Amino acid sequence: MGRQEWGTLQDRIRWILMYRLTTATGEDMGLSALSLAAGLSRSHVGVFIGDPRRVDLTTGTARAIAYAGQVSLAWLQTGEGTPNDPDIPAGLPKRVRP
Repeated sequence: MGRQEWGTLQDRIRWILMYRLTTATGEDMGLSALSLAAGLSRSHVGVFIGDPRRVDLTTGTARAIAYAGQVSLAWLQTGEGTPNDPDIPAGLPKRVRP
């Protein structure tokens, strides 16, 4: 999945799942693993994948997903730049509101 396929929030979350989240054995992790790594409920990230009209990611949730996926916050929120831009959050927000 390349730059031209980063157009939607769902595309960017799929990119994180494909390229950033792997187990110790190198297997891809799923949506629930990303949700839990971000400190969210198990099904939270899946809501955004399941409904393409959902783009109402709160800043706290975006920061948590960006941190868990080790991607740029601006890229996750807007698709601008690249996943490796330097604004990767340094940690989870103090409180994530699902």
